[in-house]
Amino acid sequence: TQCHCFRASLGLTRPSMTEVRGGPWGFADVLVLLLPIIFLVYAVIKPHPIRSTVSLGLSATMMFFLKLAYLSSNPLIACASVIKGCLQALVPVSIVAGAIFLFDAMESARCLAWMRIAMKKITNDHPVAEVMLIGWAFHFVVEGASGFGTPACLAVPILYSMGHPKLESVCCLLLFNGFSAVFGAVGTPLWFGIGQAVGASEDMQADIGFRASLAVTCNAVLLVPLVVNLLVPKADVIRNLVFIECVVVSTMVPYVGVAYFSAEFPTLIGGVVAIFATGILIQFKVGLKPMQKESDPPADADKLEAGQAGAEAGNGGGDQREAAAPQETREGEGEPAAPETKPASESPRRVDSMDMIEGGVFDDRRGVPEPTEDDAEAKSAPAEAQSAPAGLGGVLASQSEATVLSAPDNIVSHPSITAQLGAKGWHLDHEAMYRLKHDQGAAMVAPASIYGKMKGRFLKSATIRLTNDSHADLEKQTSPMDVALRLMPLWLTVVLLVLTRIKPIGLKELLTETEDSIFDTQLGSLAQIKLSTSLVIQISDILSTPNDIGWTYELLYIPFLVPFFVAGFATLFVYRKELETPLLDILSGLLSRLKNPLIALLGALILVELLRSSDEVTDAPANIIGLRLSNKLSHAFVLLSALLGSLGAFFSGSTTISNLTFGAVQQAAAVNLDISLEALLAVQACGASVGNAVCLANIIAVSTVVGMESAEGAVIKRIFPIFLAYCGITTLVMLPFMYA
Repeated sequence: TQCHCFRASLGLTRPSMTEVRGGPWGFADVLVLLLPIIFLVYAVIKPHPIRSTVSLGLSATMMFFLKLAYLSSNPLIACASVIKGCLQALVPVSIVAGAIFLFDAMESARCLAWMRIAMKKITNDHPVAEVMLIGWAFHFVVEGASGFGTPACLAVPILYSMGHPKLESVCCLLLFNGFSAVFGAVGTPLWFGIGQAVGASEDMQADIGFRASLAVTCNAVLLVPLVVNLLVPKADVIRNLVFIECVVVSTMVPYVGVAYFSAEFPTLIGGVVAIFATGILIQFKVGLKPMQKESDPPADADKLEAGQAGAEAGNGGGDQREAAAPQETREGEGEPAAPETKPASESPRRVDSMDMIEGGVFDDRRGVPEPTEDDAEAKSAPAEAQSAPAGLGGVLASQSEATVLSAPDNIVSHPSITAQLGAKGWHLDHEAMYRLKHDQGAAMVAPASIYGKMKGRFLKSATIRLTNDSHADLEKQTSPMDVALRLMPLWLTVVLLVLTRIKPIGLKELLTETEDSIFDTQLGSLAQIKLSTSLVIQISDILSTPNDIGWTYELLYIPFLVPFFVAGFATLFVYRKELETPLLDILSGLLSRLKNPLIALLGALILVELLRSSDEVTDAPANIIGLRLSNKLSHAFVLLSALLGSLGAFFSGSTTISNLTFGAVQQAAAVNLDISLEALLAVQACGASVGNAVCLANIIAVSTVVGMESAEGAVIKRIFPIFLAYCGITTLVMLPFMYA
């Protein structure tokens, strides 16, 4: 009844919007206008992918050509859309810059090192506990307070710094973001996105949000274990399944409960409850089982006695770390044989460090092909710097840096170096990680203070930087004041986000006020530029187009200066006497890391604006695609509804923009098919949410924070099956609501 009354109020009591202002080929418009997207997907997933800095620009160029040559769009509006797309790229670049600065500041101030130590104590160094506490619960809080892709930019570096592999951490957090982004920052995708698109009332927004929360809950219960499996081996996921599901339930119960009444705070409240619940579950080990060891301890107990002792001291007995693999020796040779090959389909296990015994560098050799003739030169190649003295003790006693050489045959699995060094009062610097790759996938992950040179597919030499244990004093910093100050970067970030997002507080209006201006000037027919007293930059009437294309940049509201730079500078000031990296070095490194992401995001956002812009002659390509599909497919359109929402987020990186773009299309389809409008819009919201996981702009942004480049194809390949499952489950859950 509510749905029919709402339709009547909009005058949509019969099939409407059947006429589409598109191209000359009717339904073929869909295929023609999807060509740039198809090319883009192919470019990033083909065996030798095209760099995103190139492929995104080419895709945007194709769309520009199609708008003019096929749709006969107004060329002035098309050019204005290109300019707006370039300006829009400043938003995600700003967020990425802020996130990078904050974490560089945390690393320099040793806050990140303290958090790693504290987190390992809380989770008992348990990978599943780490993923669910940081990747799931903490990210929910940040998404509920901020949105804008901030959660992944915050959580991925933390997981990465704790020893989890880069690529899998990025994939995991992007997928987790698909569960939390339905309501986004204080419900913006619903109250603004769907509210603006279809004119939904607050009651209708709550109804849509409640149905969407039910679909998200079903997806979380079924799919979160599969997401965790990206970082943790399948056997360990199964062993800890009860713990994972308990964390999910502790999040989803308040999430659904709040969504029944309001669309603003389900994600934030669900995340806060989940953090406390996860901590309690970890403390009492509810469903949390020790990680399964891959092999028995080595027979040569004397050789590793010190390492095992250190492991027990550092890891509470070491029951959750992998035991060192026994080394088999070939007949007649003194070199250890290559270990058994690991199937590429299995999740890569976590390796916390590289081991050095008798001057050799040992690493995870699993799945690496046998050395070829081209690799033989490395066995006899001289070390590029002074060779390490025989034995680990010799290195520690004689010098702080040593270059060592190992033949490919000697690369074996061996995780005990951290324990051995810890027992002797040394540690490995851990600022980032490097990954050795080969034809079958990731072979290892190791601390980046081990600087390795790649020759062929094997690590031939590596410089091991051993420094005195400057972080030992952090273990003693357990007073309430120490805890508060070391966690200040995170809690200050969340507090600032909450204060600036909740309307009743009043800061949001203050930071986004546009009435009073510092200056307001017209640049001829180019544009009008205005700067408000709240430092909101407005560029309107770009190229003097009929539909007044404009751009707004809220300098103090976008997660950039506030909260990231504020929290980062506050951290650097508090710990100014113990900084490991000077401020100028942090800033210069930040600028150098933003070059390629900026180029890629320029192409991505130009494509977005070309897809969304319409004129007096034709509809926007995104609308043409959606309306052609809904008119042609009839009830089969329901099966594509979630994918349509995902398409909007794929090219925009925003649940809100996807809802704004396709909300009206879903509304027209619901009216034409005489099904529940609220249920179909819930599917749209869920599809838009998980679409963030495959959005190239989001992938580029998150990858940049941890130093990965051109990883879009690898990320999409890993997460696409779970993405499709999410869309399918959402549709199945909502079908009874649509046709009830």
